[in-house]
Amino acid sequence: MLDVALRIGLVVLARCGLDAARARGWLPQSLYVRSIMELLKKDDLDGAVSTFLRAYRRRSLTNEGLVVRDIIRAEIDVRQQILSRRRDQLHAEEHEILRSLLPIRRFIRCRFNPQGVMLDFHRLRQLREEQKSLDEGLFVLNRKYALIKGITEKDDPPAAGFPELERIS
Repeated sequence: MLDVALRIGLVVLARCGLDAARARGWLPQSLYVRSIMELLKKDDLDGAVSTFLRAYRRRSLTNEGLVVRDIIRAEIDVRQQILSRRRDQLHAEEHEILRSLLPIRRFIRCRFNPQGVMLDFHRLRQLREEQKSLDEGLFVLNRKYALIKGITEKDDPPAAGFPELERIS
């Protein structure tokens, strides 16, 4: 019986090609793990997440899959922290610019340096555009995290033996 299944598998691989089998998630999970790690070394989080989702959509996670999932989650967390820190810096800078543009301060500054006020308005516009792009980046990272969590929720190990962890979940 195994011989027949192997023959059928080889025929399908020969007809469809290796790329089609890889795209459908039919190859062994160890190949996907290797591919994901190479993509993460190249700093390609999008490719790593899509490969992970393709590999583990149909089958449950192995121990290697759990490790890869945790590595991808850690990478997403690091990027979220970086974007959040930058957004906080921009928010503080925006607050300082808005303080300098209060009506009385703006009036005094316009008397001495009218170009400085125009530059502040220009910088304020740039800050808001950058904040918008950071918010979009955070949204994308949150979406990737949710995709990974949604696919792998059933494979999370139970918190057996720790009743306080079961209550928190």
